[in-house]
Amino acid sequence: MSVRIRLRRMGAKKKPFYRIVVADSRKPRGGRYIENLGHYNPMRDPPDIVIEEERLFAWLSNGAQPSTPVQELLSRLGLSRKWGMLKRGEDVSHLEMPKLKTRVKKEPQVTEVVEEKLKEVLAMEAKEDKMPIEPPAVEEEKMVKEEKAAKVEKVSKEKKTAKKERAVGEEKVVKEQTASVEKPEKSKAKKDVKKAAAGAKGSKTQGKAEGKKTSAKKGSSAKAEEKKTTKGKS
Repeated sequence: MSVRIRLRRMGAKKKPFYRIVVADSRKPRGGRYIENLGHYNPMRDPPDIVIEEERLFAWLSNGAQPSTPVQELLSRLGLSRKWGMLKRGEDVSHLEMPKLKTRVKKEPQVTEVVEEKLKEVLAMEAKEDKMPIEPPAVEEEKMVKEEKAAKVEKVSKEKKTAKKERAVGEEKVVKEQTASVEKPEKSKAKKDVKKAAAGAKGSKTQGKAEGKKTSAKKGSSAKAEEKKTTKGKS
């Protein structure tokens, strides 16, 4: 069985707390362990590290292998050096254990983007300082020219708007005239169509009356001939 000295995570979310345990390497990280050798709390400043040296050295002498995080902790506490001296049979009484250092809080650094913007602003200010100051007469001439240019632009805009309004008015007049001409023509065409329809109806009625008259004449002539024939026979 291969035995390892490793960290077992404890604590809440975003508040880690570790136990330094001796466990079988085939077991999962949160599984059973053989012995608890100490603890490690990285949330404190300086971090809190407590390890039982006698039990640690006993397991190391029996062949237990520390994991890389545990090796770092042992080197920070000076226990890895002490274990090496003990294996070589050297005296460890005069050995002083190092103290854990507090974390140095770094001051917020200015990002490169902000530095570039500051450089640009400084360059613009330097250019403005170097710009020559024009005399007041030149400034007055510039103001007069700008006013004249603004007046010319206003006049041109007014002319364009007047032209547009005239064109729109002319289009309206033309449309009204065409509508007034088209209306009587349409009414005349409608009247002609009505007259033609009325004439067609009159011709049809006249033809019917004439047909009736001819049929009546034919009937009377036939009756007269029959009378004559009856008289001759008698």
